[in-house]
Amino acid sequence: MRLDCDTTERDGVTLVACLLTNDGDDPRRARVANRLDGPVWFPRVDGVPVRGWDDGGYEGVLGPGETRPLGYATPAAAADPPATVVWTERAAHRAREATSVTPEAAARALPDSRPPRAAVPEPDPDPPPSVAAWLTALERGEPGPADRRALDAIVDRIEEIREGEP
Repeated sequence: MRLDCDTTERDGVTLVACLLTNDGDDPRRARVANRLDGPVWFPRVDGVPVRGWDDGGYEGVLGPGETRPLGYATPAAAADPPATVVWTERAAHRAREATSVTPEAAARALPDSRPPRAAVPEPDPDPPPSVAAWLTALERGEPGPADRRALDAIVDRIEEIREGEP
């Protein structure tokens, strides 16, 4: 078994993307474990863990030559390697036939990559200090033409967001 992994850190969350490849001639069951110092936030579909995932990592069967994309998030800092194959064994049953996987197909096969809601900080409901100061100044006096255009642009953008436009 071969495991290739990359990590991306963003806002205190490490995203781990791996490709697990059975480079043998027989179907193999493998266990991939997280090596980072934090919990595994594994992929879910409609709140249900994707098959093969648990709190420690992933376990599944790959056919000969098969490559499977795996990905999870964790609040732990990145390290090298972020995950490892801890054991493999010959599979007791026949795995699906191996297919050639392109990077595009691997990306399409990945489940929803959003971290669990608990991992995403709540946005600050207050505007940034500079915007708050500008709005306070507008409340105290008559807005000029540039201020009116800026306010109109903000109102237009808010309506676009409400209507679901990018």
